[in-house]
Amino acid sequence: MTTAHIGQPTSRVDGRAKVTGVATDAAEDHVPDLVDGVVVSSAMATDTITRIAAADTRARDGVLQVFTH
Repeated sequence: MTTAHIGQPTSRVDGRAKVTGVATDAAEDHVPDLVDGVVVSSAMATDTITRIAAADTRARDGVLQVFTH
């Protein structure tokens, strides 16, 4: 591992925009047809999943897809 850059000044191409307040954040960009995802994991770390009943979730209003593995 090289440490040549540690402690050295770095030129930031977006530095001026950030300090003057004109830089935009990803949260400010509008993305058409954007969907949200939710990861659900087991509350029991050592249990074994024997089945996944996703039909009720798929039937909910606004749910586009349920992915399992």
